Amino acid sequence: MVIRKLLYILIIISTFCACGVLPEQNSYETTSNKVELGVLGDKKKSVYKTQFETVGIPEYINFIKLSVEEKSFTKGIYKEYQKATKGKRGVQKVNYVDSLEIKPKFLDFSIEDRTLVVESLNNEDNVNVRNHIRNIPKTKIVTGVRVVASNNILEQLKKADALYFRTNQQKQQVIYLFKKEKQLGILDLSEATAFGVKLSSFCWGITDTEKVTIATIVSDGENCTSKTNRDPKKLEEQLEKNYFKF
Repeated sequence: MVIRKLLYILIIISTFCACGVLPEQNSYETTSNKVELGVLGDKKKSVYKTQFETVGIPEYINFIKLSVEEKSFTKGIYKEYQKATKGKRGVQKVNYVDSLEIKPKFLDFSIEDRTLVVESLNNEDNVNVRNHIRNIPKTKIVTGVRVVASNNILEQLKKADALYFRTNQQKQQVIYLFKKEKQLGILDLSEATAFGVKLSSFCWGITDTEKVTIATIVSDGENCTSKTNRDPKKLEEQLEKNYFKF
């Protein structure tokens, strides 16, 4: 009887997985800090929210592609918004009622071109921040920001068909609006209320020329592949052992 029940539960789980109807894991963490895409930092997590402290600002010379998606609030995400904005002034007001047919919206900004981010971090322009990641492998990078935007921001986004970000002379990560490959202007997120952040980690690898460099960016908590490692010093030790074998 017990075995029959277990088999029944396994069948239900496998059916849900096959149909793809399992709830999506929330990859954003609640934060009350103002953060920029592409910056490096340390994650300090508490019971209620994640405090992200910026420790490095890479220089991105090339335009890096972003994606933005408008989503509806759920009961759970609204609670996260309340936690992040509790006691703060000048935040965007959100009127959420679970029974409402049309829910209020928020925006998810995400780095789409992670390959170009890795390429930029491996450039000589970013040797200082790369050394920081090497010495502190737990360093995170902001790859997504969740915000409630003003009507002005929403109107600007409607005019654009592409978004990119790049570092300006003041070491700020600026979001640029494009339409038909022509720059329209800059998106000012100072009018938006950030309440969620998506953090990612680094995996290091050995190149064909036997150099240890950043290989990929993976979601926070995701493991590196067998050919890469979170700690670059272990790969450096591996190269050193191979050298002395000869």
